[in-house]
Amino acid sequence: MSKNTITQSKGDIAPTSSKNYYETLSGDADEEATTPSQSAMSKKDRKKLKKLRKRASNVLIESERSGLLTRSEYEEYTALATQMQHGNTNEKNKDENSSSTNEATATKSTNNNSTKPQSALPANPSINLRKKCLGIEKVEGSTHRDVLSWLLKQKFDEAPQQQPTSSKKRKRDDEACRKSKDDVAVALPHWVSVHNPAACEQVAVLEVHVADENLDSYRQFLESCRNQSAFSHSQVGVATKWFQGHIPKSMSDTLMYFSNVKKEPKKNKANEDNSALPSKEEFVKRLEAMLLSEEEMKEQGYPCAAEGAIENSNGVGISRNEKLVSPDSISVEKADEYVTAVGIRVEYQDDDDKSPYIVTPPSVTADNDDQTSKNEERPVCVFGLDCEMVLTEVGSELARVTLIKFEEFIGPKDRSKTTVLLDCLVKPTNRILDYLTKHSGVTAAMLEPVTTRLSQVQYVLASYLTPGDILIGHSLENDLRALHYIHPRVVDTSMIFRPTTNPNHRRFKFSLRHLSGTLLKKTIQTGSHCSEEDAQTALDLALLKAFKGDELIVPGFGDDQKQSLLKQKFVRDGVAAFIGPNHWLNIHVTKYPSSAHALNYESPHDCKKAMLAWMTNKGRAHLIWSKIDLEENDGSESPIETFRTFVVSVYPKMR
Repeated sequence: MSKNTITQSKGDIAPTSSKNYYETLSGDADEEATTPSQSAMSKKDRKKLKKLRKRASNVLIESERSGLLTRSEYEEYTALATQMQHGNTNEKNKDENSSSTNEATATKSTNNNSTKPQSALPANPSINLRKKCLGIEKVEGSTHRDVLSWLLKQKFDEAPQQQPTSSKKRKRDDEACRKSKDDVAVALPHWVSVHNPAACEQVAVLEVHVADENLDSYRQFLESCRNQSAFSHSQVGVATKWFQGHIPKSMSDTLMYFSNVKKEPKKNKANEDNSALPSKEEFVKRLEAMLLSEEEMKEQGYPCAAEGAIENSNGVGISRNEKLVSPDSISVEKADEYVTAVGIRVEYQDDDDKSPYIVTPPSVTADNDDQTSKNEERPVCVFGLDCEMVLTEVGSELARVTLIKFEEFIGPKDRSKTTVLLDCLVKPTNRILDYLTKHSGVTAAMLEPVTTRLSQVQYVLASYLTPGDILIGHSLENDLRALHYIHPRVVDTSMIFRPTTNPNHRRFKFSLRHLSGTLLKKTIQTGSHCSEEDAQTALDLALLKAFKGDELIVPGFGDDQKQSLLKQKFVRDGVAAFIGPNHWLNIHVTKYPSSAHALNYESPHDCKKAMLAWMTNKGRAHLIWSKIDLEENDGSESPIETFRTFVVSVYPKMR
């Protein structure tokens, strides 16, 4: 699902005119001769109004803020402009009364009125791209939330002028209110320049969900809006990176929640002495506590023996290896003989896939007891595993496999020391339909000279692993199914970092790339995937979890790690209205105690009516948030036409 957002402040519209909006605001009207309406104002007020109007019209995109910056300035400007408007109205009425008794006077008065300067224009807020960032192409989605929150705060940042400020108790109360534990410090993003922020009375957000294939139509329409005079006042038009960094995969989560995860305090270097690191044996114990249970493995689709399947080794043994062994060193005949002897069928195996699965052998058949005793006494080893697959006639088949062995944990900020035991390309048995090069990194030219088969890889894996060893990977069930291999002790990094605090997120899993970027501070999979890199990353993540324990969490996700926009003081002090589907309201609005109004509307037409009502009625909302889904078409009109009608009808009401 793709997303699109429009964030707009009240009055963020330029007057329809042939003149540039900013030229209109800062035109020559200020230099006109004093009119009767102005003469009704004191000289001091006229100067003040002229000064404020000039500030309200002078857009400085090289600065973070420009124009009217405080509520007191905005209120003073509004009062003076209203006084000026009343003066103009009185003069007009006076001229109309005179015209009824003297036609010549009426004609002269009309001519004079045509040369009068207009009353002070509204100090509309606008959001612009800062001058030093004019070449910017994309920004993080969370910075849009920061702009939205910053605008909402402007109305309540300053204490009301009528309240006494001399009382020490009042100061302490105000300070405590500003530093409420629910409040989040919000700063303007580095790429934004806001003009007349104090004039922001109302903010509306239109959250639209559209299908991927229709996204270009929406982008083109929004681009055309920015080229029209009625929409050109706000100059920001940069693309958005919604799913980068700590951002969850939901636009509502991105725009409506702040991260509640505190940065780790800087530790003394003396406390990072490597001598304090756990031993290898201790890491094994901690990893054993993270092993998936049989129920969890079955739930996630890990291969397991089908009911009635019996392992039949027929006396076929296999020697354990500590040294690097290439599958090519094992003959295909020998490997096939072993796999056939011990092979079993598994649950949910495709009927077209005839290759048998094998289980990590519990012991070896040796000619002497010393060899058997030696294998049984071998300490538990930790391995990292990752595979790359291609698409064939029977589905996904193995094309590359990497197995690495954990040797030593260097430190929480360093890559662990490992040995690559196996890293090879594999020739699929069935005809290849798609090499999936974008993800697998495998091409036809790479596989053409390859002769290694799946059975040889299975034989080598069985020669390395024992049933007591720990196998680590990310969504390892997919790799084991591609290998046709069953291992009883696995640590899955997609499971140990799964956000389990919310039942709605039980099925959600973070990608390996996301976990690497947020927890290891390492960027992977910048191009196609590399099985060696992915195996090392999964191993490092599991070791870091074993080292830090429960304190290691993925930042910015889960109810215990985020703060809702509704809990912030700058929303609670105003009137907020949220309009959208019931399931969306239940997740993001109604579960938080607040003064927000929640209105359940599924139809875009009804949603639009409700949004317009909250913009224009007497109890106008400080924040109006609407969520509509345009993926479905009811047949009356296309989704893009519904969107156009929605935007065109709502936008002018924001004046």
